[in-house]
Amino acid sequence: MKSRIYTPIAKVILLLNNVQYGKNVKVLELLKLYIARRGKVLIGNNLKINSAQNHNIIGRQQKFLLWAEGKLTIKNKVRISASKVICNHKITFGNNVVIGGNTVIVVTNFHSIDPGFSFPN
Repeated sequence: MKSRIYTPIAKVILLLNNVQYGKNVKVLELLKLYIARRGKVLIGNNLKINSAQNHNIIGRQQKFLLWAEGKLTIKNKVRISASKVICNHKITFGNNVVIGGNTVIVVTNFHSIDPGFSFPN
């Protein structure tokens, strides 16, 4: 099974990026990680990531991408398939979460959420 090849590689990538992770992390295909110096990623037990292109029949065929400049916490029994997570401030995924179908989760301060904000003319 491909996860036997990619999981050890993923664990090395996680360690090189100072990501703390628990037991039973399994990964299909290579991970793309961008962790800033200010970024912190904590992963609990039983994480499964499908990063294989063309292995998810729903939506865009993208690989898993994680970009963190803030604090990202992924708790226990989480499954992620061909998705992107962009964390500029803080994201927490609780226990027993499934993220799939080429989901894109973005939490940044790039744009104002103030309803009175308007762009200059």
